[in-house]
Amino acid sequence: MGRLCDVRDENVQVIYVSPVRLGDDLFQYYTRLLGLQQRGQGGPQEATGGPQEATVDPGGGWGGGARTTQASCTKRFTILTPDALEDFPTHNMCLSTLLKYSPRTLRRIRNLIQGQHAYMVGGVAHLDDLAVADELGVPLLGPEPAVARLYSTKSGGRRIFTGAGVTVPPGQWDIYSLQQ
Repeated sequence: MGRLCDVRDENVQVIYVSPVRLGDDLFQYYTRLLGLQQRGQGGPQEATGGPQEATVDPGGGWGGGARTTQASCTKRFTILTPDALEDFPTHNMCLSTLLKYSPRTLRRIRNLIQGQHAYMVGGVAHLDDLAVADELGVPLLGPEPAVARLYSTKSGGRRIFTGAGVTVPPGQWDIYSLQQ
């Protein structure tokens, strides 16, 4: 949800894909939050122009470039929920998988980003992130899922530091069983 604050930049449109349906009270909360942040920065500032940019973020947002008013900010963020959420209410699927099986939501995103520079920002890397990014025709800002799985663990971090010649504290790594 923090990526919604990116809309303070006039060249940014944020489309947040939520894993749950948000009520009007939460939508109003985030709208007010954007207004408070605006006041805290001393009021609106003049736009710098430039190309419009958008980023797709299942679990994150569409992000991209000058500060502006609360009313303008609220016009540049959209919160969507995958329609497959209703089709698979008891299944524990990641957000990208739900989005992959939500043709209406994908069509709506495609319409919202049409003619704009866009990129997708995911959470924990998953193969379906790649499928959704491919379906939308946008690049994915993040690592390949296999690379993320390999290096996003303590063992992966130790492997990176050791390979770079950085001293690591004593300990075991690449432990896969209780006996190890």
